[in-house]
Amino acid sequence: LAEVSDIAIVVVGQRQNQIGEKSSTSTLDLPGRQLEQLQRIHATGTKVIVVVVSGRPLDLRWADEHVPAIVQAWYPGSRAG
Repeated sequence: LAEVSDIAIVVVGQRQNQIGEKSSTSTLDLPGRQLEQLQRIHATGTKVIVVVVSGRPLDLRWADEHVPAIVQAWYPGSRAG
C-alpha cells in the first residue's frame, strides 16, 4: 500500500502496559518489529512521517537519519481518543 501512496504516516511506539513506573525495560528499542516495518515502508520510496506514541524515551536514531518528519506524541493517557 505504501508503494502507491503519496505519503505514509507511520505510528510507532509503546502500548499502555509498556510504560509507567510498573513497566521496567532493559532497552530503548522500539518494541516488536516496528523498526523493521518502518524501514520497509521507507524503502518503497514513499515520503514518510513518523508519529511516536510513548511514555518514555525510545531509540529513534534510524528514523532521525532517514525520515524528514518525526512527531513525538508521548502517551496521551485515557483521554487520547
